[in-house]
Amino acid sequence: MTKRGEARQYFENVVLKYDGEDCLIWPYSMVKGRARMQIAGKSGNVATFVCLRIYGKAPENQPHTRHLCGKGFTGCVAKRHLKWGSPLENGSDKEFHRAGLTIPIQPLHL
Repeated sequence: MTKRGEARQYFENVVLKYDGEDCLIWPYSMVKGRARMQIAGKSGNVATFVCLRIYGKAPENQPHTRHLCGKGFTGCVAKRHLKWGSPLENGSDKEFHRAGLTIPIQPLHL
């Protein structure tokens, strides 16, 4: 059983500080393969929380969290693998990954 606040500490101290190129798999709550946690009483997708902290609020025309690595379904929350995107971009990514192709991971430009 996870101690209260443990997932949040992992988010702050590991996820947000991780700068590697490999996937970082969320070790806590998962729903349908997606990493989940609560922040300020709001339950949500950890990848979305990462994007909010790294890139700020999603642009109006790019409300989806894209997983460039194609491993969002395994719980990847590596910030280099995530970015905001349009519904069309997110759907295209899924088709691209289903075809066995990968999107090059670019350095973060903050």
